[in-house]
Amino acid sequence: MTPSDQEENEAGILREQVFRELDALGAKQATIVFDGSGDEGQIETIDALSESGSEVDLDQPCRLPQRTFGLGHVTWDSVARAYVYADGDRPMTVRELLDEWAYSILQEVRPGWEIDEGSSGQIAIHVSQGVANCELEARYTASEDHDYEV
Repeated sequence: MTPSDQEENEAGILREQVFRELDALGAKQATIVFDGSGDEGQIETIDALSESGSEVDLDQPCRLPQRTFGLGHVTWDSVARAYVYADGDRPMTVRELLDEWAYSILQEVRPGWEIDEGSSGQIAIHVSQGVANCELEARYTASEDHDYEV
């Protein structure tokens, strides 16, 4: 198995886990918004809605024992809106799982999505349909050369 085959297989497994976790939380759809430029890229927001249209709490732990954060990791606390130091292993949250999956998708569909002028967009997940779409707007700088006799 080549490294790209292995990455593709891991991305497929991660995708299945994302859909299972969202379904278990009662999410009908989820949206991941991203933006990157100047060699830096980030996930801006991750939101999910239930069938009734209410917001789904994505800060619930994953039900996947292999998805944990280990001792010594710094993590983002969305309530405190700050990075915090984790004291020990803890389950990865569904939000963190979606974050990890989003970065793997972006690397797969547009390697270097965050470089130079970068790109922005969103990943729309339709849980009941088993479909996810990545809408990406790539930015670039154009120039035109003109030669004038003066």
